[in-house]
Amino acid sequence: MNRRRLLQAAGLTGFASAWAGRRGAAHAAGPPTRLGILSTDHGVVADGFFFRKGALPTDKAWSFSLADMAESDFSPALRPLWRHRNKLIIIEGLSHYVSFDDKEGDDHARGHLALLTGNRGVSTFDGVKSLAASASLDQIVASALRKREASLTEFTSVFVGRLNRPFPFHHFVYADRAGAIEKVPLEYDLPKLTSRLFGGVSKGGPTPPSLVTANQGSVLDLVKSETVRLSANLSASDKRRLSAHQDLVRDLENTIQRLATLQCEGPAPVEVGIGWNGDDIPHYTAANQAIVRLAAAAFACDLTRVFHFRQFEVPKSMLGAKGDLHNDYAHRANVEPGAKVVMQKYDRMNMDDLAKWADALDAMPNGAGGTLLDSSVLFWGSELADGNHAHAPWPAILVGGANGAFRTGQYHFFPNELRFPASAPSYTDDRRVGKPHNHLLVSLAQAMGVSIDRVGLASIQGKDGPVSLEGRLELLHR
Repeated sequence: MNRRRLLQAAGLTGFASAWAGRRGAAHAAGPPTRLGILSTDHGVVADGFFFRKGALPTDKAWSFSLADMAESDFSPALRPLWRHRNKLIIIEGLSHYVSFDDKEGDDHARGHLALLTGNRGVSTFDGVKSLAASASLDQIVASALRKREASLTEFTSVFVGRLNRPFPFHHFVYADRAGAIEKVPLEYDLPKLTSRLFGGVSKGGPTPPSLVTANQGSVLDLVKSETVRLSANLSASDKRRLSAHQDLVRDLENTIQRLATLQCEGPAPVEVGIGWNGDDIPHYTAANQAIVRLAAAAFACDLTRVFHFRQFEVPKSMLGAKGDLHNDYAHRANVEPGAKVVMQKYDRMNMDDLAKWADALDAMPNGAGGTLLDSSVLFWGSELADGNHAHAPWPAILVGGANGAFRTGQYHFFPNELRFPASAPSYTDDRRVGKPHNHLLVSLAQAMGVSIDRVGLASIQGKDGPVSLEGRLELLHR
């Protein structure tokens, strides 16, 4: 939909020029930081994913540089990322500590919620599913950025995946809307999403507004006094409706304003069909390419700051698999050699997707002498540590400079140092797990300029006393 049709649909045609040319200067000093998230299922097969640089201990934390390593030194799964080794951070040994204290849903549900919310579930439904108790990282960041930069729109965060419905089996992207924790729907219609994002962007760039129209201001500002008068006579429910309408209009204003001032081009037309087409390899390849191009263009045009790519199951024929990837292979990868080989291929395919996303960003200048990858951070994570429902040792991958927030080109290992939560079964009494991944979520939020010290829970009662989940993962930072 182009800008005029958007305005006509909203009944705002006469105010088109009111927003033209009003883009803020929040990033005049440098490019904004972007966050990309690639989330996948089933964890990883440790053998073929993790690697070492010489003999290293398992009972203490350590790090080593990736800069001088040959491609053959990388594990098979992580080899696609070797070309980005100087902008890469590999993390081994964290834990979804909150999942060990979660009684809602099954292990997949607990891991999905923990991954980005850093919290337990609040309730169970359909036997194995659960609902979140707090907002997810992507929505926390987007909300904070929008409060700071008035021109940002509803597209500040985008959640995309190859599916045929807005809500996956296990959902884990949640927003805090005035205290109510609500699911954020998945964008699965790529042509429609591309049109919504880039429908008003023209190759010729913006038309400079007149001084009069540039100073007209916002529609909401023009009718502010009338809105206050009207609100005083409304019931509580009608006030909420009025507020929701104002939010919608403000989003439209901001979207139109940004489109009016953009001087960049959108991606090539998206021709891939909707959703997930089973074992259709051409569809899988085309959809992944389209999503990566869309993400890169949305970052380059500053239409979005957070782009979450939810990767669902890959075509099994690409892995040499038959049957159900979850039950027939992921669950058996630790005990059956054939299943292990299949899941090792799956791990590599996921890392290849991450590397291609990094390729796309590294090919685009950021306007400050670097590339979009230098001013972005791509985060890969899964709901599990491995296919056998473990929540530790949990891996994570970061690619990108995040405008200097992180010390890149590093491999970090964290040992099993914490006893389980006090609520965990007695058979865990003598076991240990790694540092809670909540600290990584805090690091990512702070890299995006969000001044918070926790994501999700603040602490959990462990078998040896309270375990703090606050604070960032210091090893990552400069």
